[in-house]
Amino acid sequence: MGLASVLEIPLLVLINTIIRKLTGVFFAQSIGITGIVLTIAALITGTIAYRKAERSWVLWLGFGPAIALGLFWLLMIIAEIFSIIFNLGF
Repeated sequence: MGLASVLEIPLLVLINTIIRKLTGVFFAQSIGITGIVLTIAALITGTIAYRKAERSWVLWLGFGPAIALGLFWLLMIIAEIFSIIFNLGF
């Protein structure tokens, strides 16, 4: 799950390109929402596995990137809230 959240943007861009060429539909707005959902799912499953005493490298292969992406999305949400509160940006 963590690897899916790391590769979300390249995969979604590829899928978006294929769908746009076949149907003409563009769904770029859902990339961020999909990324947040995948990251939350990876964090939840990683936390559950960690609590069940799983300590193998396979856990950290997915859980490590999920933690990094979770911090990224958290910082993006905090920056968006500050932008709204203090009228920053355009």
